[in-house]
Amino acid sequence: TDAATATNAAGLATLGTGVQNSTVGLVRQFESVMGISLLPIDSIRGSSAESRLLVGHLPIGTRVIAWSVNVQSSFGVCNTLRDRLARRVGELGQDSAIA
Repeated sequence: TDAATATNAAGLATLGTGVQNSTVGLVRQFESVMGISLLPIDSIRGSSAESRLLVGHLPIGTRVIAWSVNVQSSFGVCNTLRDRLARRVGELGQDSAIA
């Protein structure tokens, strides 16, 4: 399901270090391996960090939702950002009109 894909895509973000360059490299590597493009769709801001949201589709049609912040990190990632990110990913998982 798309909700499961959003959950599984968390690995894309959590493998990164939270550093912008690492995230960009990780996204490019994922795109290359999977043969897809992830397009920026939104940005979520917390009190001291920001996360970009990206969306794409696997060749079989499964939606991929990725984000650019390591939500497991305690450095600069506040509960507000985690909550906002979770809410937005949930919305994206339900929205059938997404690219």
